[in-house]
Formats: sequence, structure tokens, C-alpha cells
Amino acid sequence: MKQDFYIMANEDCSCLRVEVDVTESWIDRFISSQQLTIPVSDKYNLFNLKANLEEGKLIMLADIQEKEGSSIQITCFPKWNVAQQQIQLEDLQIDTLSKNILLKSAGWFAKTFMGAKIDKKIEEATAKLYTQQLNKILTEGISIPIKKGGSADVQVKSITITEMLFLDHSVKVKAMVEGIFKLQLDTKG
Repeated sequence: MKQDFYIMANEDCSCLRVEVDVTESWIDRFISSQQLTIPVSDKYNLFNLKANLEEGKLIMLADIQEKEGSSIQITCFPKWNVAQQQIQLEDLQIDTLSKNILLKSAGWFAKTFMGAKIDKKIEEATAKLYTQQLNKILTEGISIPIKKGGSADVQVKSITITEMLFLDHSVKVKAMVEGIFKLQLDTKG
């Protein structure tokens, strides 16, 4: 579902095209700081997620919270849906990684993960994180320090991601930021 994030009154705003390179390590640190847990069934949750990005492919590792020493590897092809402003995961493949022979059994695996629609659960968790961060930006704005003193501050009205490319070890995001841009130059700091 597409959500409109407009909290600023209809003032004269400017639009700015922004290109952001996000590294694998930044994604891992961000996910860790959010303490993200993804429920995949009534009994099992995924946590401690780590991303491995390859050209056009996302490989995620996650621990199974209720089965110590067990984890899964999810391989998929992520696509950014511009109209809905959310990520979609295609061709999902799931592998269990465990020393516990019972967890490796096909029955347990199928019952726990195949019926769980895990791709939708990950998409929902990602959309929730995106919405939280976008709301934070809309509320607090953006402040970018300028070398040798000053800052570029943006009171954000809306952000629309127009493209998201999954590359080796990074994601390239192209977006349109609409808002009021203020440049302050000073010698403080």
C-alpha cells in the first residue's frame, strides 16, 4: 500500500534529486540497532539479521530465536516497487543452518517456514522500518554538516524513492526529496 507522507503545510517547497549509496555494513548496523525481530509463525521468530548483497541479489542470514544455534539463509531477488514505495522479494529460497538433526528434518522445515509466507513477513517488517524512519525524517528533518562550518538543513515534506539498485555489497537509492532547504554558514565547530 502506498502511503503519503505529507506533514508540512502547503508552502513553497523545492524538490531535490538525491542519490544515496548504502553499504552492507551500514545496513547490518542499522538493523542491529533497531533490534528487529520477524515473527515467521506462532512459535518462531527470526532475529540477528545480516545482509549480504550481490549484484541484483540479497542473501540474508537470521538466527531462529527459539532454537539456539540454528539459523536460516534466505536468498532472493529484491525489487523496489515505486508505486507502492516498498520492497518486494522475488524467487525466495530458504535453507536451514543447524547442528540439530531434528531441525534439519524436512517436516519441521516445511511446517515452520514454507507455510509461513516468510517473504511477505520480511516485506512487512521492512516496510514498517521504512515507515518509522520516514516519519522520523518528516518530524525531525535532515541536517547535513558542511566542511569548515555550517549545515544544510531540510524541513522535509515528502520523500519518494524512484529507484533502488542492489549492487555488490551496497544498495544505490535514487530519491526525490521535497521540502524547504536552509543553508547556514558559520565558523562554529
